[in-house]
Amino acid sequence: MQTPKIARSGVNSRKKKSPRMRFRDLYKARFVDGRFGGQQDSIGAKRAQFKR
Repeated sequence: MQTPKIARSGVNSRKKKSPRMRFRDLYKARFVDGRFGGQQDSIGAKRAQFKR
């Protein structure tokens, strides 16, 4: 008897994205919009804002 098929819902359910797609929003924030790439309200973000 074959194991019944179950809907995959967990770590392995979603395919691993390629790096370009994974870091797309970071890329857009950092290079296209010229904003800080990381967390927007961090100390590093404040520092980067003052530097500019």
